[in-house]
Amino acid sequence: MKHKTHHMYYLFYPGSWIIIIALLLYSITVSAQETPAGEDKFYIGAEFHNQTIENTIFYDPFDTSGMNTISQRADIVSTWSHLKDYNILASNVQNKTDWIAHYTTCYYSKWEAEENQTDEARVGVKHKWGQQAFWNDTVSCWSTIGITDPKNSIMFGPHYRQDKRYKRWLYDTCYNQPGCLSYTPRFRMALDNHGGANSDEDVCIIKVVFSYRYENTYPQDTTFIQRTLKVRDFDSSGGFDDFYLDPNTPLGRYEYPPEFSLPMKFSVAEGVPSPVGYIDSESFTGIQFCVDWLRDDTLCTLYIDYVEVYDNNGWNEYVETPGLITTRIQDYAASFNNQTWQNIRYWLGVDEPYSIDCYTPIRVVDELVRSVNPNTPLVVPFNPTWSWDNYEINGEDEVSMFYNIAKPKRITLSNNPCLEDYTTIRYEDFEFLRFNLQRTSALDSNFWFNVQAEGYRTNYNEPNEDPEWCIWRKPQPAELRAMVMLASAHGAKGIFFKWFDSYVSGEGYCGTTLKDAIVSPTAEGTELYYEIKNNLAPRLTGKLGKTLMGLDYTGEYIDMEYQEQPPPQDNEHDYLSIQHYGMSYFWHAGFFSHKDYSDNKHFLLTNLRTNNAVESKLIVSNNTSYHNISFTDIEVGIGRVDTTINYNSSIEYFEEMPAGEGRLYRVAPVIKYGGRLLYDETISSTTTLLDEMTIEDDAVLTVNSNYNVDRTITIKDNGSIITTSGGTMKFYNNLSLIIEGSVTISGTAEHKLILDFLSPADSNGIIVKSGGSLTIAYCEIKNAGTGIFSELNADSLIVEYVDFIECEDNSISIAGRSGEENVPIKINNCSIDNSEYGIFVNNTSSILIRWNEITDTDCGIYLSNVSDALIVCNKIGSSNEELQGILSLSSGGIIYGNMISGHTSAIQLGNSSPKIGVNAITSNKYHGIYVGANSNPYMKGEYIGNPALPYGLSGYNTIYENGGYEGEGDDNDGSEIYFYNSKAVLIMVVI
Repeated sequence: MKHKTHHMYYLFYPGSWIIIIALLLYSITVSAQETPAGEDKFYIGAEFHNQTIENTIFYDPFDTSGMNTISQRADIVSTWSHLKDYNILASNVQNKTDWIAHYTTCYYSKWEAEENQTDEARVGVKHKWGQQAFWNDTVSCWSTIGITDPKNSIMFGPHYRQDKRYKRWLYDTCYNQPGCLSYTPRFRMALDNHGGANSDEDVCIIKVVFSYRYENTYPQDTTFIQRTLKVRDFDSSGGFDDFYLDPNTPLGRYEYPPEFSLPMKFSVAEGVPSPVGYIDSESFTGIQFCVDWLRDDTLCTLYIDYVEVYDNNGWNEYVETPGLITTRIQDYAASFNNQTWQNIRYWLGVDEPYSIDCYTPIRVVDELVRSVNPNTPLVVPFNPTWSWDNYEINGEDEVSMFYNIAKPKRITLSNNPCLEDYTTIRYEDFEFLRFNLQRTSALDSNFWFNVQAEGYRTNYNEPNEDPEWCIWRKPQPAELRAMVMLASAHGAKGIFFKWFDSYVSGEGYCGTTLKDAIVSPTAEGTELYYEIKNNLAPRLTGKLGKTLMGLDYTGEYIDMEYQEQPPPQDNEHDYLSIQHYGMSYFWHAGFFSHKDYSDNKHFLLTNLRTNNAVESKLIVSNNTSYHNISFTDIEVGIGRVDTTINYNSSIEYFEEMPAGEGRLYRVAPVIKYGGRLLYDETISSTTTLLDEMTIEDDAVLTVNSNYNVDRTITIKDNGSIITTSGGTMKFYNNLSLIIEGSVTISGTAEHKLILDFLSPADSNGIIVKSGGSLTIAYCEIKNAGTGIFSELNADSLIVEYVDFIECEDNSISIAGRSGEENVPIKINNCSIDNSEYGIFVNNTSSILIRWNEITDTDCGIYLSNVSDALIVCNKIGSSNEELQGILSLSSGGIIYGNMISGHTSAIQLGNSSPKIGVNAITSNKYHGIYVGANSNPYMKGEYIGNPALPYGLSGYNTIYENGGYEGEGDDNDGSEIYFYNSKAVLIMVVI
């Protein structure tokens, strides 16, 4: 892609805040940095211009935008009240005494002479003669050992582009004026005069050479400054000295003549040639620090340790007084290291550094800032390329050079694809952005992206006219959305919009323009503002952003564009195939895996057609050993996919995506990462569930090992959980098992299924929702607040051969029904141990409670409004003597064949008249039976049938050794049966 050259010239103008050069990056693999401590959320914010320090009307719309981060000056007087509720990128760049930012605008590099870059097309110190050696066996150097006659280029290079002006737009008016930016080179060398050469004899020439290409010529050299060194200039003892290009150090500086600096203003008429045509960003061009050998004997040996170069209006201070500069920077950082400014997350440094000379000052300042507070490092916006003209700068990958020298905590990438000449972002513009995102993500998996959110409008005084743009066009909402989604598809962990506020500027290449951004000059929201507020901000601070923070971009992608040409081949990677479909599309899919779980896979699909919706055809396959692979849009909404793919199967999915939209999909095993279990699956080794799962559509989950449940499981109609060889489900975080349909949970007589809720809480246990029904057998339920809670209007509940252990409030609680409908409720052959209430039942027509052993509960069985309760042959014993064995309120039925001991009263009735027969009641604290008000139990001895069968239906109760407690209570008279405003039919009761 090649843009008009006047675009590039403009970018060097200081009022633009942007410098962009022609280069492209080639791939490099560098290990990703860790996310800074405490940064577990997605950052989304905007940059503010300097004008908002005084014109504060722009903060109100930001407050309602939904963004969580703001880039602005941190100033207790002017901005603190507006910034206190947000993450802050402290952009303190207004004055020289803003030392953090100021010293990042300086220049310094150190080039080790022993480096031997053999590829002359790349950056680095090069040699045509000499060899590596160790001075005094300690210092690694380059030497003239073995040279017997004069040689040029003992050392030359590195060949790299230097900046020609400072980037101190707000406080330094010295741009490219003579003497504004000059450099001091310093050669560190030693001479071993072992042969006794005369002191006035020549040794070598040191020089600074500038190599450049002018328009279409081959590279040519010009020498800026040089010096001939004699024997007497060196330390006579053979030690190292620093050598400047002139004995009078200030005269040893060099600066770029005006013809090598881009002008501040120039003609913009089409066809008018540029006044500057030099190139110093290609291979074989740029600055060189050279050493030529002058001797034709072997009396001396020259050792070159390194060459330093630094600017003379900034980093020279650090070179001369490092302690003073260190103190300045640390004291400045420390002045903000207090409770007021705890929300400063980063310090902002120089804007978009490009020369290698920028990178060491950035690193040094960053290290000093972090030494004061490790949690507030330095960050600098970085725009790596401008066009496809070159794949490299001086033969090197610029981003990797920056990353490896500056060592930033994170890279903040900038790139502007919305250009004045085109009404929409073109394919090549998106591809160029994608190229840079891909290169950046390979270096830093936690990078941020600065999204273009402004354009330079020249006819701003004509609001009813179509905008006329200069350099950059303001993006449309769909374009803004597409840039955000494309960056997210490459793993960006933060999005910043550049800029937030609009204002009229009279500076720069475009002349007087409106820098048209997210809100208008009067702080009114534009279309971009509402796109951010209503769509991007809530999603990136919500489910989408939270999910992306837990994912790593794999570096793999599908990029597929088609525009009425011969159909391309289908593109596929791993489990996803994007099929050729339709007459125009531009799809990008970036692939992710979870940071901690590699089989939890995702892809983010983006529609890069920004002027219309496009429908895709996707084939998603289950190529794993699991029988349920979830395929779901993680922001599931109406009409969006949420399904499951069976083992060795695929599904065909058509996705209609709005212009510029992006969606994140998960493709992962359901039993580990949640979703819908539609097909039978077995847990055969220790497994953890990390997201919500539903079991439905006749699916059976077989748990034959340990299953750690860290998110809610919901079972829908005809779903089942079973074990065949023994398994344990452990429910963490006070979770419940939710029943919403007709459900079966079962083990076997030999291998019970264990459901361990770990620690009792009000919310945990098995919950049967309204309309749901549960059949559970051969299980163990332990450590729940309520083992099984059947909600109001739940359907049938059948519980058999289930052990309830340490279920704190209730082992079984049944809320019953609000209508007259009768549903089967059976609790048979269960053991209940150590609950406040063993079985707690309300509002039920009938219930069968039979052959259960209820131990050490406060109340064994509680009945309220139960018409026909059959409580048969249960063993109810406790050492607590706290509440009743059976408490029946407004209930009827039969209480038959039970053994009850260790409670306050074995059976207590209130407004209840059940049949009570053949119960063995002993050793209860107050009474055997308490017959409360309005109760009339039937305890006459009767046999069943005619003729009678040989067992009793009522009566024949054995009641003895109850009462005798001498404590509180008006009814504590020691009686075996106590009546209060009640009566009973009593025959064949043994007392």
